[in-house]
Amino acid sequence: MLMKLTGISASKGVVKGKSLVITDLTNLPVAVDGDYIVIAPFTTPTMNVILLSAKGIICETGGLTTHSAIIARELKIPCIVNAKEATSQIKNGQEIELNADIGEIIIL
Repeated sequence: MLMKLTGISASKGVVKGKSLVITDLTNLPVAVDGDYIVIAPFTTPTMNVILLSAKGIICETGGLTTHSAIIARELKIPCIVNAKEATSQIKNGQEIELNADIGEIIIL
């Protein structure tokens, strides 16, 4: 059964990939492959190393001028912000589709 979440599109595009759920911003992953979509409550500049190789970004909070939205537009990757409960609904390593053209996340 597919599950959908919605949010605000902050940088357009559609990608599929594995989720990298980050809930503890003080204990970031050291090395990850480049086939992931970052899911976090919000992003900070300390996460930029991880965001540089991400396929997309999903944040539970934020708007069009938050760090995640700005960095996604700079990197030309899709981003959805204000996706309530994304870190609790999406498990680490799940295959997801991020459709920032319409503000929709599909958990496959």
